[in-house]
Amino acid sequence: MNVENGHGNGNGNGNVVMKDEVEENNEHMKQTYHGSSQHTLAEIDLRSFSDSFNVWKEFVISSSSSPSTVYTTHHNYQLPCRSGGYSYENQSHPSTKNRFILWRIHNNQLEIIEKHMNFNLDDNCIRINFLTNLVGDATIMEYNQRFLVIIVITAAKTLYRFLLPHPSIIEQNDEVADIAVVNNNNNNNSSTNGDSSSSRPLVLILQRDLTLRIWSPTDRTLLQSFSIHSETWDQITMNQIQGIKRFKLYEHPNQPKHFTLVLYFELEQESNFQFFSLVLEDESNITLQLQRTSFIKSKGLIDFSLYNNYLYSLWSTKEDNQPILRYININNIEVDNLNMEYSLFNDGLMLPKIVKEKAPTAESIEQHYLERVFNRGQFTNKSIQSALSIYKPGYQANQQQPLESQVANIIRDRISNHSTAKKLQIDLLTFNEWNEFYSICIAQIALDLQAAGLYIDPNTDLIFIIKRNKLSIMKPLSDKEIIYSYNPLDHFRLNIAPVINSTMNTYNHISNDLIHLYKCFNLIDRSVGNDYSSLEHDLLRMKVNTALLTEVHNLVSTTVVGGDSDDISVDSSSNGQLASSMSAAGLFTVNFIKLFKYIVDPVKVVESLLELIESDLPLNGETDPSTHSFAIPPQQHQWGGDLFIDILSGCFTGSVKLRYRTVRSLAMLVSFISRLRCQVGITSATLKEFDNRIIPRCYRLLNIYHILNWFTNQIYYPSQSNNSTTNTSSSSTSTNNEVVEMGKMYLNESTTHILKTSMIYTMLTNYSSQLTSIYNHTFIDNLDIQTDILLNVLSRIYPVANYLTEQSQYKQLSVLLTTINENDFYNNIKGYYYLMGLCFAHFSKYKEAYEIFIKASETFVSTPGLIDDDLLRVVMIPDDELVAPIFYEKSLMPSANVRQATDRLIAKFFLKCSKIFELRNQLEYVIQLSLLSIKFYTDSIDQNQEIQSKISSIYSNIFKYSLKIQQYELAYIASVKNPDSGGSMDCLHRLLIHLCENNQIAQLVSLPLVGTYQQAEEMLLAKAKSQDLSLKPDYYSILYTLKMSRSNYRGAAMIIYEKAQRILMESHPSIRKGSFDVESLYKLKLDYLSLAINALALVPECQNRWLPIDISSFQEGKKSKRKMNTSTLTSAVITSPNRQFNQNVLDLTLADQQQQQQQQQHSMLDWQTENDSHVQIVWKSDLEGEYIYYQSCYLLRRFDSDVSDHLSPKQLLAELLKYGLIEQAFSLAIVNNMDLGNVFQSFALKCIEFQLDPSVNPFANYGALESSSIQFYNDNVLIAWKLLEKYLEKYDTNEDNECLSPSEVNNLFVANRNTPTVCKMFGVIVKDSVKPMTATGGGAGSEFRVTSDANQFYLDVEYHQRMPHFHKEGYPVVVVGEMSADGSKFLAEKVLCKRGQSRYHELVVDTILSYNSNCSERVDIPNWLKQWFKNGREEILFKLYFQYGRIEESIHILLDMLIAADKSIESYQQQKQQSTSKKININLPYNTISQFLMELEKLLSNGSLEDQAKPKLSNYIQSIKSSLNNYLNKLNKVN
Repeated sequence: MNVENGHGNGNGNGNVVMKDEVEENNEHMKQTYHGSSQHTLAEIDLRSFSDSFNVWKEFVISSSSSPSTVYTTHHNYQLPCRSGGYSYENQSHPSTKNRFILWRIHNNQLEIIEKHMNFNLDDNCIRINFLTNLVGDATIMEYNQRFLVIIVITAAKTLYRFLLPHPSIIEQNDEVADIAVVNNNNNNNSSTNGDSSSSRPLVLILQRDLTLRIWSPTDRTLLQSFSIHSETWDQITMNQIQGIKRFKLYEHPNQPKHFTLVLYFELEQESNFQFFSLVLEDESNITLQLQRTSFIKSKGLIDFSLYNNYLYSLWSTKEDNQPILRYININNIEVDNLNMEYSLFNDGLMLPKIVKEKAPTAESIEQHYLERVFNRGQFTNKSIQSALSIYKPGYQANQQQPLESQVANIIRDRISNHSTAKKLQIDLLTFNEWNEFYSICIAQIALDLQAAGLYIDPNTDLIFIIKRNKLSIMKPLSDKEIIYSYNPLDHFRLNIAPVINSTMNTYNHISNDLIHLYKCFNLIDRSVGNDYSSLEHDLLRMKVNTALLTEVHNLVSTTVVGGDSDDISVDSSSNGQLASSMSAAGLFTVNFIKLFKYIVDPVKVVESLLELIESDLPLNGETDPSTHSFAIPPQQHQWGGDLFIDILSGCFTGSVKLRYRTVRSLAMLVSFISRLRCQVGITSATLKEFDNRIIPRCYRLLNIYHILNWFTNQIYYPSQSNNSTTNTSSSSTSTNNEVVEMGKMYLNESTTHILKTSMIYTMLTNYSSQLTSIYNHTFIDNLDIQTDILLNVLSRIYPVANYLTEQSQYKQLSVLLTTINENDFYNNIKGYYYLMGLCFAHFSKYKEAYEIFIKASETFVSTPGLIDDDLLRVVMIPDDELVAPIFYEKSLMPSANVRQATDRLIAKFFLKCSKIFELRNQLEYVIQLSLLSIKFYTDSIDQNQEIQSKISSIYSNIFKYSLKIQQYELAYIASVKNPDSGGSMDCLHRLLIHLCENNQIAQLVSLPLVGTYQQAEEMLLAKAKSQDLSLKPDYYSILYTLKMSRSNYRGAAMIIYEKAQRILMESHPSIRKGSFDVESLYKLKLDYLSLAINALALVPECQNRWLPIDISSFQEGKKSKRKMNTSTLTSAVITSPNRQFNQNVLDLTLADQQQQQQQQQHSMLDWQTENDSHVQIVWKSDLEGEYIYYQSCYLLRRFDSDVSDHLSPKQLLAELLKYGLIEQAFSLAIVNNMDLGNVFQSFALKCIEFQLDPSVNPFANYGALESSSIQFYNDNVLIAWKLLEKYLEKYDTNEDNECLSPSEVNNLFVANRNTPTVCKMFGVIVKDSVKPMTATGGGAGSEFRVTSDANQFYLDVEYHQRMPHFHKEGYPVVVVGEMSADGSKFLAEKVLCKRGQSRYHELVVDTILSYNSNCSERVDIPNWLKQWFKNGREEILFKLYFQYGRIEESIHILLDMLIAADKSIESYQQQKQQSTSKKININLPYNTISQFLMELEKLLSNGSLEDQAKPKLSNYIQSIKSSLNNYLNKLNKVN
């Protein structure tokens, strides 16, 4: 038995009110619970105190009994579940105010949960498991405000006492709770409970013999005993307590030491409550007196509580053991007329049973059942696991896998097995299996929903119904809610007329009409079995009228029923014949028509109900949330915490469902009326009123409340983006690539375990500060106020969509937006366009998102000054947020200039949209929207500093993302358009660096750089000068390319020449440590020198092909670090030793040299006056010489690694000849104006050596000779001699030997146009005329001009072979060939370099003869070489033979010379006789011949010859003398 004192109550079932507040609370309870009608309490389902919501800490208590104790079977039999609660005594202390405990006992398990109505409590759920069952209730008391004492008793008569620290001292942690066990060896079968009084506690025990014993637990003495005498309705006295169920003790608030003891007896036929008055004056003076016995006609009491003169009793129904709350006023239990018969109890409106809803389509079966089992909070984890154990025997729970996945996998496996075995349709199998499992779940949840006890919190007046695995409260209904929840089947319990008259617009028959209207509602519900799943499915995907017409069509019979028939009863038993002949739909139609005809004025009653429902909503569905959505700001004392949020979300959900059911029934009714307009018997005018006034309002309300009802059923799915920030959407970070159509939602794709919390609970948690209030109202009133605020705000629907977006719940959002888009009930549809765009963007439909954003922006232009509030909030939130919070204070539109404000708002809106694409890396759309925002910012009238700064920021973003997607031209435009000059230059610098680092040189060159070219050039040059040459990118080459693209050939040559100079300089050991591949460095230098030469060759005028070089930072021959200089016309240069820049003098005539120098000096005059003496001019010829020099070094390093650029050109030439690099030696000698004799001499020697020993090829080194044109000889020795012949022919030809000037060649062609003639043309190569034929498309070879006349007549020459390396322009040349057919060009076969001497041939012969004289082996002079001397040069060959003692060869040459001279004289004589003679030149070396004859005679006479050789020599001498005399005689005759 419980003794309740102060705020504490022993078992928590009875609730005690503070003594000084009892009168106030009595009045409040009367007004709150019973102010308007008898039927006012409704059950609200909560998620707290269940295994699906709480995380339990579990403990196991081992037995303290002696080891010999053996528990019999009855110790573990199944006992009824019991529960209760406890409120702390001191409600003024912050730690215990609005804090209470709920407990629940089920067999051997004690569950305790502590809750606070202001805060969240962590680790507040404890589950204690005992070895045996617990009997009775749990007793909770406080001890000295230091401990919380919990006492339970097991079936083994063991009492457990748990001491827990009191909340007021938990923070100090001064003591630790302990557990004490007291064995109770009382042999009496008794139920024991205890609690403390203000002085010392007493224990009241009611034994089986109906003896009430009062004990003192401190000294363990029996204070007093009382016998309880009870009787039945037939006044039969009971001596045993066989029927006792519960007994409780309550203290009178106004009478200290006076208590009321209430006992409940349940017998076979009846039940009764007995009320006793108990007075405890002191321990020796205790009185107990029976006041009355009240009989009732019901059985199955679970728990009861006496609170504020009301008896609240919790019963279990016989049919399905579902709980029902009944309550009655017992203000004075001593009066005789107190009647507690069953009919006078008020019944609470309990939660309806779970309807077995069927899937609307075959495709949605699995989704339908999964959503109802897991996402609506109707089923606990325990009930689902129990259902799985029944559905699949042997099922073992897997803690590592989400329960949702376990269910889906098990059912899918079973479907797969059955489809294979039975060969049934997969859709039918799927439905059967899911329907079977769902039915088992409904049966199992019914066990969890069985009530365990009742607890009333005295601080909030809340009535808690504690169930086996659930928790709910009983909340008073408002008058409106009473009407919405009215059930005509229970009309005898409630007189609804007063509520109607006080709430609705009344007329004479409104009560009767409303009752019959609800009977029609009830008929519709019963006809569909309360299963509206197909309608709800259609409402989410199509227009409201279409969905309703589909549902109505399935119910309405096609049978025509007479509209005037009045003999059809609603009771189907009186229409048995009709019911048997008609379909179910036909019977429904008949009954509906019958009921509807009882309504006197259908238009008025429907309109009155509509007005009542509409009064809960903002006017026309549109409102400014700032006027009502803000609650009182958070203060020190306010309602809050997870339990308050759970209660508030449950109240809101229940309120929405009441209204939704009413609106749904009303919409169905008007749809039936529209469909059965010919049968329901109403006039055309009435039908017109329905069509024009009633139906649109019904459809609109149905759409609103259906969405709200759908929203309350949604589950919150945490996403990655929600963990960081709510307003940045996924993103950024979302990688969701699935393609989800708007309107399709897949709720169970995730395999990861997530906490199942409802969306409305999450929303209230996030906005708890806006949805809690201070204690200006009672707790119940506060719930009503906050529920009304929520309903008022969310009924606009946009906040619902807004919150889904804010929390990144895009799948649910897509469903909602589809519903909104299908219906035209929303005036602010433009605001939804923004959310649609967000949804499209989340599902990677970026094009659709972009289009819908553009469509949303039209509202700014179409209605300036009347911009949609929702869009305005989006615009006015901070830039880093995308979604405005639900509770947001409206910002006023700027009023100074509407157009100006509109432009700015559009610009801000586009920026907000661009942020969405930015988070998803869709940079093309970011750029487009940013450009649009700039357009509107630019159109703004007032271009103040703020706007300019904003435009600059936008351009910076455009630049950044254009660079990222490689839209370089757009990035350049963004950089130059940036109004911030500093930012513009920074962007330009970043663009140039990006292009260079990503090798986008073509893109860089294509940039217009209008007005920024100089800055770009300076940036690149600075980077080139400051960067190490070994690093990438190569800014020198990039700058070279840029200058070449803009025809700045000198600038390009300067840039690349500077790099060429830096290559070897910066790799010098004195500057940089480490080893380098010198050959690679030489190769790089050659490449860059070649580029510089080619660039400079493109300068139009010859006199302009020079570079100004600043050498102030360098000293000749000294390696040092370069100095920084960002000038575009100066660079560093390092020269080779023993060479000056102008050292090379062209091999021209003196007049040509003077003329060229005058032109050069004139072209540089202006430039040199602006520069100091440190600048030196480098000509193109200098670059060519430097190129050949380093090319020679590069080739030589292949054979000698010690070769470097310290060698002079002469030293280098010697090294080239040493390794047989003849080709390169010629180039080096020519470009440096050195004598070619050494080259030819070396060439001839190597040919001799090669001929003597072909196995050793002295020309085998790479680059030694260019022999590709004569490879057909297939003899390397012969090829070598042929190459020597070609070189001699090029560089050693008489100028006057059958050569014509260019003008003479042209005249010859004009005279013999039809017969082209091969001839030799002599002249000088015109400067800057040598070009590769590839430049003009003529194929391999070269083009140049030749002139030699005073009138500067020239011919263009086309030569299809390679010219000598850097053959000097201005040199004399002999060209062999003929004129082209059109006379425009001279087609050359050979190009010979004319040097004005013949000594190279002589030198070669001298080398051969010299080699023969020094070696035993002898090499003959090649025939081609001999033949060359016979063409007027025999005397030279004669001298050489004579010089080296080649007597016989000399004799033959001399004889040939004399014969040729003799023939010349004869020819002259013949010409003279014909008068056509010309002057002849005969050159004979008379002195040499005379000396030769003397040497022959001396040789003949000195006896050194053999005898057989002397006759021959003597004959030769005689022949010579004879020929010589003959020649002289003829010569004398001529003279």
